[in-house]
Amino acid sequence: MANPYPWYPWYANDYAAATAHLSDPADLYYRRLLDHYYKTRRPLPDDDGAWANICRAHSEAMKQLVPLVVEEFFVLESDGWHNRRADREIAKMVEKSAKRSRAGKASAQQRATSNPTHEPTPVEHVFTQSQSQSQPESKPPKKEREKRADARGAHSVYQIEESRRGSSAA
Repeated sequence: MANPYPWYPWYANDYAAATAHLSDPADLYYRRLLDHYYKTRRPLPDDDGAWANICRAHSEAMKQLVPLVVEEFFVLESDGWHNRRADREIAKMVEKSAKRSRAGKASAQQRATSNPTHEPTPVEHVFTQSQSQSQPESKPPKKEREKRADARGAHSVYQIEESRRGSSAA
């Protein structure tokens, strides 16, 4: 299933304050863990190997750093490692999305019941115009194009180019 929340709020000042003491690799690993957490909306598994894969930590030295980051910023619960701030932000996102969904459905229902003949709104009217009105004029048939070129005294693009060269050479 695709993530219905392909974004998450980012509070740069809060993050900077909480991570100022980290080395560059530790900062990167924390950010990758947070990205994974928000993307999956699930706690991290209680598995050092999974954390290393999430962080893309390949050397032994880097793999030893990942658990230190997890233990500093995440809390172990029965279902895995949680980040309290991320849990709060995810709950807000879910509630906001549900609220907007309810409002949209109520609005659609109100429009449907208040306009029983369903005369199109100005926006709907734009989208329901006939194709012939909304599409640009197509090119005339080849015979018609040839007639127009003949009327100009040229039978092809090649002849037009030749006539231009001839006139510039004179």
